[in-house]
Amino acid sequence: MSLVLLWVGCATSSRTECRGDPDDMPIVAAASAGDYSAGSLMAVSRDEVCDVASLHGDAVVSVVDEVVYAIGRLGSDTVRRYDTLTAEPTWEIGTGRASNPQAVAGSDGRLVVTRLADASLLVVDARDGSELARVDLAEWDDGDGAPEAQWAVFDEGIALVALQRLDTGSGFAADPVAYVLGVDLAAAEVRFAVQVGPNPWMSRHPGGGAVVVTEDGAWWRVHADGRVQGPVDGGIEGVVAALDVAEDGRVVAVKRVCTDCAEHAVVCRSAWDGVVTGETELVSAYLSDVVVDDGAIWVAARRGWTDPEGSPGGVVVMPLDGCGPVPAPETWLRGTFPPFALAVRRSARR
Repeated sequence: MSLVLLWVGCATSSRTECRGDPDDMPIVAAASAGDYSAGSLMAVSRDEVCDVASLHGDAVVSVVDEVVYAIGRLGSDTVRRYDTLTAEPTWEIGTGRASNPQAVAGSDGRLVVTRLADASLLVVDARDGSELARVDLAEWDDGDGAPEAQWAVFDEGIALVALQRLDTGSGFAADPVAYVLGVDLAAAEVRFAVQVGPNPWMSRHPGGGAVVVTEDGAWWRVHADGRVQGPVDGGIEGVVAALDVAEDGRVVAVKRVCTDCAEHAVVCRSAWDGVVTGETELVSAYLSDVVVDDGAIWVAARRGWTDPEGSPGGVVVMPLDGCGPVPAPETWLRGTFPPFALAVRRSARR
């Protein structure tokens, strides 16, 4: 069972003085040291980064109903709820030892927590983190004990959950068949399973459902009622490493030119099944995440693999119209650690 932990604020307090109010800043980020030994939760605006709390060195963030959830992945195995970024967390839960939680999604008082190393999903009460149910995923196990549940998007009472189906005993090789499940959170059961290509990446679509991009370059759109559009050719030469969909349906993705390359670029598409409308020059930095908000592209940039002595990473802000270019590193917004994962709090936009 998930464990609701007693919160001891002094154990992880890490706040810096900010010019602005962190709760008015539209972007939140999980940041981590170069060796992932320590991390922080940051609030980000167009001209400032504020460290607001300490996090595990391998953490990501989700926003549900404008509430921030910090997810400590393998080695921490926790989820924290932040109703405000100017106070300690409302609650923290343990997700199971070595369960490696990845994402939080939901609404109407229920949250689903995906866990990469467990063959079930957690459904918890958003108010206090108490466990409500578990959803068995054993049917989709790829043979190593878990189907590697990763991404989650919530729409119309259904959590769309992407299963990566990676062979954890053989270098995390992707099974050629992966799935997106439609999970009814109120009933805590799987309503449908959609077969997609290998190693899916998923992001919400503001028009409903989710956009899914698979390792073989195919793009899909999965709806909360089980309808599927695609696959279509993404038109992106390289491996998609992150993506987000703007409120008007335009898609922004981060790509790397090959699986093990250091160079990344930002690519813009007219829609999930549209044409490429812009692409930045390659950047010798690890671009680990991207979100779109208020006419801007926000990118989490970490130190370059090929230039370990170069400038540190930061949050990169560039215009959505024109798709870049990537501004000079000295203009990147920096906190104590370089960012790793980003999420948007649209109610905080000013």
